[in-house]
Order: sequence, then structure tokens, then C-alpha cells
Amino acid sequence: MTSTAEEMYFDTILPDFKATSTKQLYQMLSKHVSNLIGTSEKFVFDVLMENEALHNSGIGNGVAIADAKIPRLTRPMIIFTKLANAINFNAIDGEPVDMVAIILSPEHEGSMHLQRLAMTTRFFSDEEARNALRKAKDYDSIRLAVQDIHARKKAA
Repeated sequence: MTSTAEEMYFDTILPDFKATSTKQLYQMLSKHVSNLIGTSEKFVFDVLMENEALHNSGIGNGVAIADAKIPRLTRPMIIFTKLANAINFNAIDGEPVDMVAIILSPEHEGSMHLQRLAMTTRFFSDEEARNALRKAKDYDSIRLAVQDIHARKKAA
């Protein structure tokens, strides 16, 4: 489960994810999410696409952070996807995106959802964290990279 502390935790890690567009990525992730939480794949896809139209999730430096509040979701979750090939996300810096975090929160969460979004944004604003995640090639090495990032931050 996602912590409200300043420590990043990915509930699901999808390394080497193959998508060629934002739409295809959201379609594939919607299927994955619907299997995890028992919500309609179409509903999840529609929410992600509507939110993308409202506010671009490409935050720059090859990272996109999408978020959605989902009815009947019982706990928050963050899904991390490392793309096999970068795709155009119309990011604010114009660069393609190779890492995507999807933040899902129960519909009733207000400020906690915003705190989770801010924490995720801060995590990915760290250049060393981004570099470590890019070097990680599989599920285990991504988990280890996240642990190392936390250890480095605590020691600082």
C-alpha cells in the first residue's frame, strides 16, 4: 500500500512495457488496473484519457505522472511503468517519456490524493532517482533502485 510518508512505494512495477502512444499505453494499463481492482477497463481508460485532456501528465525529464480517483477503490496505489521505448506525451519540455507513474486513489480522498501526487512529483524530480530507475532493467532491480534512493535520501 502506498505510504503517506515521504517514501515512494510502487504497488505495481511494469518494466519493459511496450507501447507506441499515450492512447495505447493507457489502454494497456487500463486492462492491467481493471484486473487488479475489478473495475471496468473502459471506465479506467476513459478516466485516464479525460484527465490527460484536462492536464498533460508529461512533467518533463522523460517522466509522466497520471492520476485518477476511482469509485469503489478501497486503497490507493501507484503503478510504475518503465517503457521499452520512449513515447510522445506532449511533455512540458517537449521530450519523449520513458517512465510513467499512475496514481490511483479512492474517490473520497481529497487532500491525501494531492499529497500522493506531490510526493510522486518530488520523487521523480530527483535526477539521481530517474537515472537509477533508467538503469534498472527488471522488477527486482527497480525495487532495489527505489530502496537505494530512499537510503541515499535518509543518509543525506
